[in-house]
Parts: sequence; structure tokens; C-alpha cells
Amino acid sequence: MIGAHKVVFKGNIFSRDASCIIEMRKIRIDLLNVPRGLTLPIEGITIGVFDGLHRGHRALVERLGSLCETGEKGLVTFSEHPKVLLAGESPVRLLEETRRERLLEAWGLTWIVELETTRGLLSLEPEDFTERLFDILTRVRVVVVGENFRFGKERRGEPRHLADPPQRRVETVGVVRENGEIVSASGVRAALLERDFEKVERLLGRSYSVSAEKVGGDGIGKKDLVPTINLVPPPEAVPDGIYVVGTPRGFAVCHLGDRPVFDSKERRFEIHLLDGLDDPGWGMWEVTFLKYLRPVRDFPSVEELRKAIEYDIERAREFCKGRQSEPSRERR
Repeated sequence: MIGAHKVVFKGNIFSRDASCIIEMRKIRIDLLNVPRGLTLPIEGITIGVFDGLHRGHRALVERLGSLCETGEKGLVTFSEHPKVLLAGESPVRLLEETRRERLLEAWGLTWIVELETTRGLLSLEPEDFTERLFDILTRVRVVVVGENFRFGKERRGEPRHLADPPQRRVETVGVVRENGEIVSASGVRAALLERDFEKVERLLGRSYSVSAEKVGGDGIGKKDLVPTINLVPPPEAVPDGIYVVGTPRGFAVCHLGDRPVFDSKERRFEIHLLDGLDDPGWGMWEVTFLKYLRPVRDFPSVEELRKAIEYDIERAREFCKGRQSEPSRERR
């Protein structure tokens, strides 16, 4: 912890006021109240919300990597979506933070600089924002942003405002399109709401998956229905329903939502492995959404629910014939 600034340790931060090197990889900063002398050893950055990490984001990071082959590279982002303050909207997060960090690291970034999202930050004049940011990022020599990137008060800041001094190289990357549609986080959300996982995969460049921690259940499935593994529910970007999913232990049928047959309003995330349930242990599971089967609905009896589940399993087995269950892969 540096002052009131939340940090996650991994990497290096150098401060002129410190007599030691603090190892860290992620730092959250109030740009209007930066600890004196704080500088970060980052040489190349990209800037944006980076929600969902779709193909457009991947294009920015790849361009940054080609221009800054050596040295630390990082993402400058925001503690929450600016739309929350600017438009009163609250977009549902597409990724849990830990998974987002792992993907960014796999793409070659070593830092996340998270700016505290406040009205003060969003109302900074472009020149003031740039000066404050690069007072911390003194070593940055390459900046890559989208061609439509805007920042600062009334979104008046443009990429050219970031190129001061002139020796700091600023490059813009054009939008990425899929079948004529601009790839965007809002497009991914819309496809998820439609449960169109093939389109989601095309927009993301990978299958949509979540990381979920295994938790204890109440034993109802094993006793009255089919044995299940209980997980912490994923972000609400995934609508409730019955799905076919992939897991590290093979294909499964997934129940996401409440359990009306048992008068339970609690949102549950339960999976039944098609190849049987050996002892899965505890820890994190990666679950990849593959196909929507049906909505969560009430049944007149537990027996009727069990018959519906058996039919879900039958449909899932048919869908999975000839497929390989494996973790979500990056696709170009």
C-alpha cells in the first residue's frame, strides 16, 4: 500500500522518495492526488476501458508489442466504467478481474495502471490529464490507442495530445470489424444476451469462459436429481438458463439461475459432468459456454424436473459428439 492507493504486488515501482524497490504489477492511482515522486518503469502503454478484452483490444496490444519489443508494457485503464459518472449507466462487467489480468498478461502486458474514476478525473483538460499521467509514466516512449480514442473534459482530448514531447511516439489503430460490424464490448454484451455464443467467439477471438470458485452445495442434486458441482455465479452478463459448457474435466450441463421448484431465489451456478463425477477437489474452475438449451423454469414436481434434466443431458451429449472439451483458446 502506498498512501491511500490500492496496489497488487508483482513487478517493480521506483519512487525517488523511497530507499527500496517495491515489487508489484498493478497499481490504482488517484491522478489528482499522486504520491510525491512516484514513477513507473513502463516504456509502452495503451489506454482504454478494455472491458471484455475483445479482438479490437487485442489489435491494440499487438501493435504496442510490435513497436515496443523490449521494456515493460502496460494498460492504463479506469477503476470503473466512465459511463457510470458521465451517463448514469452501469455496464455489466464481462470478465472477472482476475481473469482479465491473466489474459492481459498472456498478451504480453506486465502492468495495469488503474486510474481512480472520479468526476474530477473525467473533467480534466486534455493537456492537464496528459501532464499528470506522464509525470508518473516518465519512461513511456510508445503510446497506442484506438483511432476514436477521446479523453478529458467533454472528450476533447485526441491522440495528438498524447504526443508531447514529440519524441513520444503515438500510434492509432483502426476499428476491427466482424461481418461489417465494429467489434465492441457493447456488441459482445448484446450477443451474450441473445445467447449467441458463436458470435461472441467471433467478437472476442476466443470462446466465452469464466473462472469460478468451487463452493459447497446443499446436497439436493445428488439426493433427488443428478450430482452437481457448485460454483460461484459468473458476471450477470451471462443470462440465466440451462447450457452446455466445457470444463477442465470434460463437457457438462450447466444450471445458471434460481431454483423455482425448491422456492429458492438464490442465483446458483451448478454443473453436471457428462462423464461422471469423480472427486473434483476445490479451487477455481474454468467454464466455457458453448450452447444454450432452455430457460430456467418451474416444474410441477421434482420428478418432472428430473425428467427435464435427463433430456438436457441427452441433448448435451448429442451436441458434444465429435467435439473436444478444452479451455478457451485464443483465435486470430
